[in-house]
Amino acid sequence: MSFYKALRPEIVDHSKKSMNYGLRTKNWCQRHLGFTLMELIVVISIIGILATIGTATYTTAQQKSRDARRKQDLGALKSALILYYRDYKEYPPVCSPPSCAIEYLSSGTSDDWINGLRTYMAGKMPKDPMQTSGDCTTSANTFCYQVTDDRQSFVLFAKLENTKDPELINPNALCPETPPANSSLNYCLKSPSL
Repeated sequence: MSFYKALRPEIVDHSKKSMNYGLRTKNWCQRHLGFTLMELIVVISIIGILATIGTATYTTAQQKSRDARRKQDLGALKSALILYYRDYKEYPPVCSPPSCAIEYLSSGTSDDWINGLRTYMAGKMPKDPMQTSGDCTTSANTFCYQVTDDRQSFVLFAKLENTKDPELINPNALCPETPPANSSLNYCLKSPSL
């Protein structure tokens, strides 16, 4: 019978037990069924901060990538224009004096936006990565080509997205030319002295 007494539950006076009696007797899984409000707030805040940093970094990387492509495309256009000049002793488009004037041609107007240059560009004229329709005097994302009335020099313009780029148009830039009025173009390449 002594064995039976050991297994028999004892009568316990719960009034003398501490308030934490229930917490001490339950296992850990039963006590913590969820997260506290403070834990949730901290985790959500950390995720929000990391997402913000990641998004800003990704956006900046995309802008720099598009700007690098713009610079590369304008460099290819400049090379093609130099080849054209070596063949014809003037830059396009062809004109007959005295009707020649300073012209601004925009990549937002047509696919063959500099007449006669497509053959020097392997059949495809470059356009701005975020191309919109419009001419050189708007805030459109276009490439612009300005040729002088004597057809002996040119300037290529584009709009860079990275406002901290060291090659933006300013008095100390490699190309301090003034873009067309009312435009947001801020980068240029000039024709070389041939």
